[in-house]
Amino acid sequence: MNYITVTATATEDAKIKPGRNVQAFECHVEVPPLKGKEDAYNTTTKLRVEVWGPNAVALVPKVTKGNRILIEGGELFLTFNKNTGTADNYIKGGQLRWIPPSTDINERGFPDVNSIFLTGRTNKHIAVTKEYIEEKS
Repeated sequence: MNYITVTATATEDAKIKPGRNVQAFECHVEVPPLKGKEDAYNTTTKLRVEVWGPNAVALVPKVTKGNRILIEGGELFLTFNKNTGTADNYIKGGQLRWIPPSTDINERGFPDVNSIFLTGRTNKHIAVTKEYIEEKS
């Protein structure tokens, strides 16, 4: 499993996800790159967030477009559909905290958090070939 703790900015108003016995918080967010690391390889990441339970659903009225939230201990899913060529990357579960907007311009505010713990296997076995060994020696 891949675990994630990040601060993210809502790109839409949060909504209650229908079709479940337990209601869920759902929102599309953007996760900023680490400060000082902005370049062609480190860009804003767009994700969908789904968290079930009454505590998460209680945040739906507070989280509007442009608001920041802290997602702590969620599971990160990275999927790719070969037939359509589209990716569906989302965060499921975890704890949500709404970050109130800063009222004072000089106030530092809540810091950006970007912590991801990736685990699992690769899709293909990593093979060390004779050519690779010769290149490195």
